[in-house]
Amino acid sequence: MSYDYESCFWDPRDEGVNVLLTHVQAGIYASAPLERFFKLRAELEKDYARRLGAINDRLAKELHQAPEYGQLAAALQLLLDTERARAHSHSKQSELIHRQAYSNTKLFTGELQARYTTVSGKVLKLRQDKAAKRKGCDELATRLNEAAVKARDLRLNQNNIIGARRVEQNERELAKWESNEQQVQLQLNVLKQEYRASQRYWLHEWAGVTSQLQQIETARIQFLQARLQEYIECATETSVLEQTKLDQLNSKLAIFTPMDDISKFSSEYGTGRLKEKHRQVSGHTHRAPAQPVQPASPPLDNSADYRSSRVSYNHLTRDPYMDNIRKLSSRLQRRSYSGKTPDNNVSNSDTTLKDLAATASEPDHYSDLMKNSENRPITPPPEPAVETHTHTKQISSPHQQSNSTTSESSSNPTDFTTHIKKRESLESMSTSVSSMASSIGDAQRFSKSWNSSTRKRKSMSHINQLLQSHGSTTHQISNDPMEARQSSTNTVINSQLGRPKSHLTTSTASKDTRRKSMVLDSSKNPIEDALYEMERLQGSIQASSELGRVKDNGLIVTLPLVTRGGEPVIKYAKANYPLMDNGAEELANFEKNDYLLITEVISPDWYRGEVYDNERISPDHRDGLIPFNFINILG
Repeated sequence: MSYDYESCFWDPRDEGVNVLLTHVQAGIYASAPLERFFKLRAELEKDYARRLGAINDRLAKELHQAPEYGQLAAALQLLLDTERARAHSHSKQSELIHRQAYSNTKLFTGELQARYTTVSGKVLKLRQDKAAKRKGCDELATRLNEAAVKARDLRLNQNNIIGARRVEQNERELAKWESNEQQVQLQLNVLKQEYRASQRYWLHEWAGVTSQLQQIETARIQFLQARLQEYIECATETSVLEQTKLDQLNSKLAIFTPMDDISKFSSEYGTGRLKEKHRQVSGHTHRAPAQPVQPASPPLDNSADYRSSRVSYNHLTRDPYMDNIRKLSSRLQRRSYSGKTPDNNVSNSDTTLKDLAATASEPDHYSDLMKNSENRPITPPPEPAVETHTHTKQISSPHQQSNSTTSESSSNPTDFTTHIKKRESLESMSTSVSSMASSIGDAQRFSKSWNSSTRKRKSMSHINQLLQSHGSTTHQISNDPMEARQSSTNTVINSQLGRPKSHLTTSTASKDTRRKSMVLDSSKNPIEDALYEMERLQGSIQASSELGRVKDNGLIVTLPLVTRGGEPVIKYAKANYPLMDNGAEELANFEKNDYLLITEVISPDWYRGEVYDNERISPDHRDGLIPFNFINILG
């Protein structure tokens, strides 16, 4: 059973008319408060946008007069942009409320009032006509009753004595009242018919009037609903924009620390760098260069033995290149031992130093050899066709003191003290060498050592003189096989020179324990092949450690470089808000905190990309268009 205006306001006394008209008129009057609300809210948003714009202008002026630095400056600029966007959004909201809500509500309320006035006037006219006819019927009925009473009295007077005296007069009066009675009766009959007709017409017209009143009320309610929804959309759009901007500002503040700005400013505007000096565990600052060092069993790092013979520092950071050299050397040495007998001939390009003429009474000679090890360049590979079957010993002569000084002056990019005269001391030399070793990459190290202006190739005559000067000394090699370990790819001597009383054997005695080659025997250019293998390994490690790594709120996240379809990724993003169950086929669906692989920037407001690692998304909506205000660009 339905209830509406057309079927629920019928009664003999027409009381429903008054009830319905009063209700509709009250509804029209009730629209006035909402109209005033929209007007005041539009004025408030406009005033808020104006005041906020003034505050933003003042903030921009003060930031220009007293600027910040680094990441904090970028955060403050993002704050200013956020507040400007908020002011613009509130100004736009004020315009929409005034134009769509207030103006339209005011105009529509006037139209409803006009329609109600027309309908109510029609109802009033019908009711007055029906009431007039009903009143005429009542009056005619009264007159008819009076005429009938008078005629009855005259008939009764004819039969009494008094009446008999005036027979003629009574007859005339009786005829008159009977005639009046008949006329009134006829008029009453006609008026009753008209009244019944007007009543039927009223019932017919009232059905239409109730329908019109119901339409007026329906239109009023729908209009106010639409205006309220428009107001909610305006307010929601402003709120979402504010939330998005504030989330971006929050993300910006979360990805940097105070030390980032401090480090950047110190690096760009530093006036002089204080080099770090490592301290011994025992508390002493340094030792004499010729001080004996106790041998470690087994040695931790063959490439750092000569450092331990000069100065006792804390352990430095391990060099990944030297680790790769040691691993490759060990593998090739085992392969060489298992594939050949000790008395096989070795090519001249694969042979390195095995013996050093040294005694405990020559500490300066050890120091020179250590400096030579630091600055020793890579021996270029010989021609593949030239081979010799004679076993030749090669001894690299010590470099001059100027070479060591040149090596020590290899600068760290962040060293601000290059214009200051170097102190010729053990601490400054070690600090410079450590700084150089930690700052120069492998490719630079190879190129610097190979193309160095101080690189010299010692003649065989100089080697023979050195051999003759130490030929009378009996050489013995240590029983520890690690003491004879040496690299053949970069020809750097890694012997344990720190022993004050080391006993070296002759080259014949160490023939069984030395490494013959670091590459296969079939290689025509073994040194170049070994260098290429090391560069390939080092390059793959560096490349894999950098690909697809971005920061997400301070955390490092590894993401793919290509999408499932093979498209290259140009940006990474993270979803701030979900975008699910959207009817548009070209939009990509994603959930909050999903990672997005951006493949194309269509416009400042739209990207094209793919959702990463979310199987809950339909395959049809895993890639497509992505709106900028739903995501946050990473990196």
